[in-house]
Amino acid sequence: AFQRNHVAKLLSKICSFKKVSKLKYYNDLKISKIVISPFGYGEINLRDFEAFLNACILFKPNMDHLETWPNLYIKNKTYIDFNWNLNDLILKLENVLAEYNKYNEVGINGFRLYNRILDSKDMDIKFCERFKKLLMYN
Repeated sequence: AFQRNHVAKLLSKICSFKKVSKLKYYNDLKISKIVISPFGYGEINLRDFEAFLNACILFKPNMDHLETWPNLYIKNKTYIDFNWNLNDLILKLENVLAEYNKYNEVGINGFRLYNRILDSKDMDIKFCERFKKLLMYN
């Protein structure tokens, strides 16, 4: 919870972190420009997919160290990164919001890629093939 708590502390002057109902959360998400997704129990979490599904700009710690399949995390293409120690979080967040028209395409790219993967008719087959190769590899 370190990153979540630290992000909340850094943004406490400009954001409220009180709990809201799921309905309000999802309604707010529909009109949001950006979703901040700090690491929680791992690097990947539900916020990422909520951002993709709502075409929000995904803003999260750098993911260069992690290889995912399919690769949804393409820096500056499908998400905007910040440093793990959060020392650039405020500056980058202010920049993205100030130049939203420049960064809006990142949210759209994430939405399109995620939906293209979800809509792929043979993704189940590709997944099974990949899983089988992983089992054979080890």
